[in-house]
Amino acid sequence: MPAYRKLAKKLHPDVAPGKEKEFMEIAKAHEVLSDPEQRKKYDTFGEEGIAAFSGAGGAEGFPFSEFVNLFAGGGGFGEGFGGGPRQKMKFEFSGEIPEYLKGFGFDFRSSQQQQQQQQQQQQQEPDWDADLYQDIAFVQELNPSNFQTTVQERDCLLLVVIYNPHCNPCRTFTMEYATAAQRLFNVVPFAAVNCRTHRQIPLCRKGKRYPSVFFFGEDKKAEPVLYTGRKRFEDILAFISEQVAHHHTVLTYDNIEDWLTSNPHKTKVILFARKRPAPPEWFVGALYFKGLLDLGVIYPIERGLIEEYFKEGTEKNMMHANPYLQIPSLLVLRDIDTLQGEWKKTSGLEPHKFISLLASISNQSLCHMIMYT
Repeated sequence: MPAYRKLAKKLHPDVAPGKEKEFMEIAKAHEVLSDPEQRKKYDTFGEEGIAAFSGAGGAEGFPFSEFVNLFAGGGGFGEGFGGGPRQKMKFEFSGEIPEYLKGFGFDFRSSQQQQQQQQQQQQQEPDWDADLYQDIAFVQELNPSNFQTTVQERDCLLLVVIYNPHCNPCRTFTMEYATAAQRLFNVVPFAAVNCRTHRQIPLCRKGKRYPSVFFFGEDKKAEPVLYTGRKRFEDILAFISEQVAHHHTVLTYDNIEDWLTSNPHKTKVILFARKRPAPPEWFVGALYFKGLLDLGVIYPIERGLIEEYFKEGTEKNMMHANPYLQIPSLLVLRDIDTLQGEWKKTSGLEPHKFISLLASISNQSLCHMIMYT
């Protein structure tokens, strides 16, 4: 027993005065292992089967059974002192670690250290049942207590994603959905439902797979529209635009005259877009203020239309001889006959500020209607 000999040599009274008690304990453990009859009792009944060690717990909280295993090679100790690979064995103590056991290649830890390590491991391990959007300010997590209120009492539009936090595609999609929500923050509300935790919510049964995104439109009695496109934030924004696209008019050389003379009670607002499709907040704004504003969108391809109808606010690009307009920009028509009005730059305008701009124009229109009625 190399382990016994090494420890006995270290604790021998001639070498370590004052360690007689510890030396006697390891000698007793060695005696149990050396006597086949006592060893049989120990293997059968444990500590209680050894009268000499009845009730003994070892020095300073070290259990007798571990002492026996240490010398016997039980539970893998034999390899540590034999010719096989050395393994650091772990012991847990309720008190201080005995000095005579230090330095033998064992990992001794107090109960407090063991508890601290377990707590650290629990903190490092992710909670696979936790809501994926609980720390994202742009997305509201829904539950059975607020789902119906949020859906039925919404102001107008709402996007909701249903997911299972154990689903890898759901976790991958989190940032795409959050990015779209941030892009339209304070314009279109975004929400989410953890269907593993709240499977009783009816929407969780509408999706064929996770994650699934649903669009709730202005009609609160209508069924939500399931999004079937790619799980990228650009495509989600385009999807929202498509759902509300019928509230504005794409202006061309062929339809502008009809548009100018229709809906005379509304203020005409023309948006000059940089590219197609226009930003989603333009379409959402057309929906939000459809009662007061009539929004038309002109894309750069309509160069002839821009040059003939909107020379003011336009400069010639002499190199290409094409009309050049500071875009994106917005024209609030005050005179339909002369097409004069207020030009407003919208470049770099955040979505919610663009909506605020349309709200301001709507308020002016409302005041104008009140004054002249």
